[in-house]
Amino acid sequence: MRVNDQVKGETRRALLDAAARAFAVHGYDRTNIDRVSESAGLAKGTIYNYFPSKQAIFNAVLVEACTLAAESVDAIPAHAPARARLEAFVAGTLIWAREYMTLALLLARERICGDAQTRELISEGSIPCVEKLATILRDGGERNELQLDEPPAALAHTFIVLTNALLLQASHGDAGPQTISDLPATVTGLFLYGVTGQASIPHHRGQH
Repeated sequence: MRVNDQVKGETRRALLDAAARAFAVHGYDRTNIDRVSESAGLAKGTIYNYFPSKQAIFNAVLVEACTLAAESVDAIPAHAPARARLEAFVAGTLIWAREYMTLALLLARERICGDAQTRELISEGSIPCVEKLATILRDGGERNELQLDEPPAALAHTFIVLTNALLLQASHGDAGPQTISDLPATVTGLFLYGVTGQASIPHHRGQH
């Protein structure tokens, strides 16, 4: 009997959730296919019907986080100010992070402090995020909102690292008056001030 699309979707969802839990608890290196299959309550062979490798599952988890961030950006008009679009990106990232906070913090630490191989894995899975951010920055440059002294993709990486660093800081209560909920405005403000050289960029709340 052929498995219908709904069952396939539910199984894939169960595998992604199980993988997220396993990576959060054990890290990438100590997570294997057996751990994921056990956590999902599925046979080991089932995983290979959906993902060819552990790295493929890891990348899929990251892409899911990037997709939520991208959808949050797409929910506002493309002609909205760059600041508003960047804040929406961080807000979308936090939607995923709140559901998988342990994993989000692990990824944040590994992106900044992990070994070269792990950082490369995270970078590969984050390509959709980088591309979305690069588009926002490129649009801002073309509209003369931003002065881009580096390639948009390089600045996009910087924005992601800054987001992760402040997420870690806020999660440990070291962010002063800032909280995780404040991160969209905080990250964007620091990035625009410190990276693109914009000392004062209006915050267009509610502008469409």
